[in-house]
Amino acid sequence: MALEDHTLQQSYLAALHAPLTAAPCPLPDHEATTKAVITALWDLLSAPSIAAPVQSQAQVTLCLALSEAWTRGTDIGTISGALTVWLETGVTAWTEPVTEVTDPLSAAHQEVGGLALDALIRYGLTFVTAPAELTVAVEALLDGILDRGTDGRALAVIGHHLPALIQHAPRWTDRHQKDLFDLDKTFVPAVLGINARRSIDAHGMRTLRRLDPVKLAAYLSRTNGGDTTHASLWRYCAALLLAKPADLGGRPEFLALLSTHEGGPAAISRLLANAERLLPRTATPENTADVETAIALWRNVLALDLPGSAGHLQGAGNFAYTAALDDALWLELTAQTLKSTTDITNITAVARRAARHPGLEAAHHILAVLVAAENPENSPMAAFRTAEIKNAGIALWQTSQPGTPGRTDLGQALAYHYDFLEGAVEV
Repeated sequence: MALEDHTLQQSYLAALHAPLTAAPCPLPDHEATTKAVITALWDLLSAPSIAAPVQSQAQVTLCLALSEAWTRGTDIGTISGALTVWLETGVTAWTEPVTEVTDPLSAAHQEVGGLALDALIRYGLTFVTAPAELTVAVEALLDGILDRGTDGRALAVIGHHLPALIQHAPRWTDRHQKDLFDLDKTFVPAVLGINARRSIDAHGMRTLRRLDPVKLAAYLSRTNGGDTTHASLWRYCAALLLAKPADLGGRPEFLALLSTHEGGPAAISRLLANAERLLPRTATPENTADVETAIALWRNVLALDLPGSAGHLQGAGNFAYTAALDDALWLELTAQTLKSTTDITNITAVARRAARHPGLEAAHHILAVLVAAENPENSPMAAFRTAEIKNAGIALWQTSQPGTPGRTDLGQALAYHYDFLEGAVEV
């Protein structure tokens, strides 16, 4: 790092980035190497002739190295005090009165101030002296950010660390229950943290379980649009609704609560669709329970006292792709769904799956209903949808045997709506 050529300095810094963030770190003698890198970076930042681009890159690399070291409990030694002061100064200069961005955690992790806050939280949890839960300076810093509650980037960093804070700083977390978990706030660290997670895990579930089910139902009802920044929260809620519905007050109870809100039926549909996406693609003895819980959820949604036009069943069409779901049971539940509404997702996939079962009455009933249903207005796929349903209906009628229950109704629907005259006569 003593190299004076700025281009070479930047090249070495770039080369350090990948191993410092890899899991596990591929560098030999990990602890000693990390400490040596941190010391060298600190010396570089103290050099009077450092160029601005090198300084910025070195600051980012140093923050990453400190996060790596402190996550593993590595003691940096005597320079730790100077490093934490430098980090605190960076966070204070970085936070702003009001900051709202599409992906606040990613934004924070691309800036020195956000990476500094990340490193400080790790330090505060690792090097605290019991009975305290956080080091004094880090606790004061986090308290200030939460008291202001306006910088979405900083709050997202705190939300990202909430699983660890819930586990290792429970008194601090309880004291800030409203600041961290209140769904009426503009920026909710718990939601920001969950939405930043890429996959469902126990850490994210730990955060979700701290949310109040009543307020969660209201929150989901008013954020049920197609906003992809909230996608992880919906997956987590669907997973909890399947696996641990008692944490939400019970599955029928939570669905009923959602149904009372404006936007609630659309939220129910979105949860149902997300639940299907969590299911295994093939049936095995090990995943039978997962499929059964999804069936129970679908039945719970069907049992709601809502008109079909409310839209709560729209997501049920996703189950056409659930190969792990028994065909006869899928046909039964789909037929029940179509009694309420034909406005469901993946309608052509529904038609094609039903057409593969010429011996079952429910398959004929499903296609008879779909053949007779009107296309959604202004649908750019209307012609494709019409052709797919017509072809599926004709294929089912032609492969089923005369006298099969439901075949006559399907044939008459095809004759009336698509001039399939063969269907008008049972042969």
